[in-house]
Amino acid sequence: MTRPENIRAAISIKVPLDVLNFFRAAAEKTGTPYQTQINDVLRRYVDECQTAEPDPVARLRQATQLINSAAGQIERRRAR
Repeated sequence: MTRPENIRAAISIKVPLDVLNFFRAAAEKTGTPYQTQINDVLRRYVDECQTAEPDPVARLRQATQLINSAAGQIERRRAR
């Protein structure tokens, strides 16, 4: 069975240009597509809003994102 968070829907939205430029610049630095970064922010927001009690899956997802972020920062520092 497919988990709801793995089902994707194509949509079209308008966002302020500065917001889009922020994510595009972050994508250039991290190598992660800006759409993925926007989705990650939305996912964190949804997880936080829906969890009155600690959800182990959400906590694991957050921990994984923090680890990946830290790993990316370490890689960038080593590349300098």
